[in-house]
Amino acid sequence: HVNGLRQGLLDAMREFCEYRNILPRGVKLSAEDIWDRCAYVLSVKMQDPQFAGQTKERLSSRQCAAFVSGVVKDAFT
Repeated sequence: HVNGLRQGLLDAMREFCEYRNILPRGVKLSAEDIWDRCAYVLSVKMQDPQFAGQTKERLSSRQCAAFVSGVVKDAFT
């Protein structure tokens, strides 16, 4: 879900900059350009979450990342 947030923000910002012709030619926006200045709270409730590792510190469900990415991109564009 964190990866989905990261990708959704990046996609939204790239689309925004491209649509408004903000960035000069040859300059490409990277995830670090946005992520370094980002503060967020992210909460996702799933029926069957899948975690990576024994300690369950990281959510590994790919569907969740794709869903969060789509929602974030739609909200910011």
